[in-house]
Amino acid sequence: PPTPAAGVAQKADWSPNEMIGSGQFWLLWIIYFFGAAAGLMIIGQAVPIGVEVAKLTPTTAAGGLGIMALLNGLGRLAHGSLSDKLGRQKTVMVMFVEYVVAFVLILPNSDTFLKWLVGICIVGFAYGGYLALMPSLTADYFGTKSLGTNYGYLFTAWGCAGLGGPYMIDYIKTTTGAFTNAMYAITVACVAGLVLCFFS
Repeated sequence: PPTPAAGVAQKADWSPNEMIGSGQFWLLWIIYFFGAAAGLMIIGQAVPIGVEVAKLTPTTAAGGLGIMALLNGLGRLAHGSLSDKLGRQKTVMVMFVEYVVAFVLILPNSDTFLKWLVGICIVGFAYGGYLALMPSLTADYFGTKSLGTNYGYLFTAWGCAGLGGPYMIDYIKTTTGAFTNAMYAITVACVAGLVLCFFS
């Protein structure tokens, strides 16, 4: 494997207890949480967003989910390949930028089926990358000896995002009356995640 870059925490194989006691772990945890929450938020509400924002029928909106799922899978392959060339941290930053494009430029203005579909597919594509890269980032920083357990600890960020992302979009939609407000809120989290990548 390549020599770790300056500032990277990897010195040897870290035990789970050593890992969770490091600031690097919690930095990755927050980045993973933001990235997963953004994707799960849209995956869980793609059909209602299509109905409300793009004025689609529920059947038409449901049909677009299959294409989103395909892009989710392709995102894992594409971002994994990109990380081999660009580096993992930079690739995670690219994924946050993809989210911001979808949440700011496309989904809030998705007044047609095509715009809505492109928006949710970008989200699915970016989200797939987190599931591809985070195990590798865990190995990069903390070694491979305890990788199964160590990634299990990091994967709790995904579990929390599975609760937090859908809850957040539902809460904001209920209190403000619009899905677009939730998109702008998660954009702030994505920008924060992008900034945190500079320190990872």
